[in-house]
Amino acid sequence: FVGGAAAASAMRSSSLFKYKPDRIWKFRPQRGTWGAVNRPTAGPRSTTTLPRGQHNIQLYSLGTPNGMKVTCLLEELCLQYGIEYDAWRIGIGGKELQQFSTGFVEANPNSKIPALLLYQNGQDVEEPTRIFESAAIMMYLCEIYDTDGIFLPPVGDP
Repeated sequence: FVGGAAAASAMRSSSLFKYKPDRIWKFRPQRGTWGAVNRPTAGPRSTTTLPRGQHNIQLYSLGTPNGMKVTCLLEELCLQYGIEYDAWRIGIGGKELQQFSTGFVEANPNSKIPALLLYQNGQDVEEPTRIFESAAIMMYLCEIYDTDGIFLPPVGDP
């Protein structure tokens, strides 16, 4: 094509090709609203327990697409089967970073919303079932509560 050699020469001399990564990677703090989210290490950064409501199902999320999927399914299960749950806001941006609290990391070691804790008999002393990742939460809820197969058809159903 026209200008191919000149364009290739210009690209080789651009700053894009002058970058050479460090032989051993070093963490450099990032700026901006979301800069504090990315770190080279996992685990909690603050000590906070998660709130607990009166129902067996506790949802920890935010109004993001993944969080809304689970909330919508819970509302539909509520309408269809009378399922009740408590929903708690987990702030993930700016200075909040609640997904890195000890309580949330216990619920989801990946520190991503949504996370769901399911208490079988409603007692605080019991260890809850921890479910995270929106698709896994939705499938679990359907397998347990959707007894009529309205939201998740049975295996083998066309």
